[in-house]
This record gives sequence, C-alpha cells and structure tokens, in this order.
Amino acid sequence: MSPRKGKKKRKIIRRNLPKKKTASGPSRNTTMAAHGRRTRSHQARTVEGFLILNERGFGFVGSGGKKEDDVYVPEELTRGYFAGDKVRVEVSRLWRGKERAGKIWLIERTRKEILGRLSHLRGGGWVLWPDPEEARCQFGVEGSRKGQGVEDGDLALLQITRFPGDKQSAKGKIIKVLGQPGAPEVEMERIIRRHELRVPFPRAALKEAGTLEFSLGRRKRRDLREAEIVTIDGESAQDFDDAVGLEALG
Repeated sequence: MSPRKGKKKRKIIRRNLPKKKTASGPSRNTTMAAHGRRTRSHQARTVEGFLILNERGFGFVGSGGKKEDDVYVPEELTRGYFAGDKVRVEVSRLWRGKERAGKIWLIERTRKEILGRLSHLRGGGWVLWPDPEEARCQFGVEGSRKGQGVEDGDLALLQITRFPGDKQSAKGKIIKVLGQPGAPEVEMERIIRRHELRVPFPRAALKEAGTLEFSLGRRKRRDLREAEIVTIDGESAQDFDDAVGLEALG
C-alpha cells in the first residue's frame, strides 16, 4: 500500500470515529432527560425500610431519614405487599426529584391482622378486600358465616393465616365484624385498628393524666372542650386546624 492511500484510509477511519466530548458537553455522569434537560445519572443502590402504601396504589420506603429522602415505589411493584412490610428496594432512577425503585424484595412480614370489607361470592363463601393503604390483594375468608348476621360490605378484622405467594392466594379468619362503614362507632374502631392504638389506656396512664393541670394561659381564649366539634381536614392531613361545630340557638 502506498503512503498516499494509507493516509487517505486513516482519514476515513477518523471521520467515522465518535468525537471526543469536550468539557462543555455531556460528561459520563450525565444523561439527557426526555424533556431535553441534562440530569445526573443515578447509580443503582439498595435501600431497606418499611413500606408505606398510598390509596392510589403506589408506595414509599422510608430509609429512616427525612421524609423527602423516601424512595418512591411504583404501583406495579406493590402488588402482593402490605403496609408495614420490611423490604429492600433497588433504586433505578429519579422520579420527580425522588429516587424511584426498580426492584423490590421482601425481607419480613410484620402484620398479623388486616382490616377490610367483606364481599359475598355468588357461588358461596366470602372474600375480604383490604383498604388500599393496607394491602393490594384480596383474602379468602376461612369458615362459614351462615347465620352469623354478616352483611355484604361489612367492615371486618381478619387474622392472616396465609400470605399471598406466586402460586397461592391470601387467606384469613375473621376475628371481629365491625359493621357497615360510615357509622361513627365503626369508623372510630376502624381508626383504632388501622393504627394499632392501645385501648383502653393503662390505669397508671389514666391516673397520671388525672393529675395534670391545664391552663388556657394569659391569652383571651374560649374554652370549647365541652362542645361537639369535628375536624374537617383530609385523612392524610398532619396539621388538624380546620374544624366545624354546631350549636342550637332555639
């Protein structure tokens, strides 16, 4: 091969090689987002924590730090999981400024009971549908409910006897039927059961509470503790500052 032909061939090869990225171009630590902005690529890592479910199906895994540091878990990964499950997630990329899980593994089940609505099947038998914030699967109810005054749609507390798996459905035994949703006493017990509140309070705690003194302070305030006032904030509200009360004037 002549020197001229060899030089020409080298020029063709150089022309087809990818150009070197300059300091002003995208570095190896950045990727181009769909909207055209450059974002830093996220190195995959794993996070362990407890699963929090949202009524819309998705969830978050708390890493024990700030709330804004929780990892977002998309709806397609939460099926078969329960609120409170201890899990490990692999962070794949960012989602609206939050880390997003690409994979999830179960470490430990923490729940023994589940709350939900009973539904009667046409062919006989009952199933329980948990609240979306509790679990994302239905439970087969063990045992017959015939003649026990159970109505379709009743809220019930179920003892979990079998968790869902790849080839098995979830099952449980009814501990208590609370009644139809909407009734004040039913909704009160629903809140108690969902948040696993300890009731009644221990005698020592009640005794100590009775010794506490409460003062309105020097500010001009009206004592409304005896009035029937209901908060109207949403269920997910953390700052209860909106309430309404009615008073018969005659």
